[in-house]
Amino acid sequence: MLPFEEYQTLLRGDALEAAERSLRNKFGRLSNRRILSVLRPAAERVDELRGRPNSELLDDWFTEFTRLRSEMQEALTRRAC
Repeated sequence: MLPFEEYQTLLRGDALEAAERSLRNKFGRLSNRRILSVLRPAAERVDELRGRPNSELLDDWFTEFTRLRSEMQEALTRRAC
């Protein structure tokens, strides 16, 4: 079994990497298949997430991605001022 906290760390790390990349490249394609290939195996090893629909896993990922990207964009804007 995988502790829920480790799953959250995995989700956050993957979303962070994508957010950083999107800021450098002015936004690339975000692939649901790629995201699920990272999240689904880990989610199946967490009791609370086993069997959770893909749409909910993606919602969690995109929520985290949006939050992180927004924070990074704000930091860049503050630095530019």
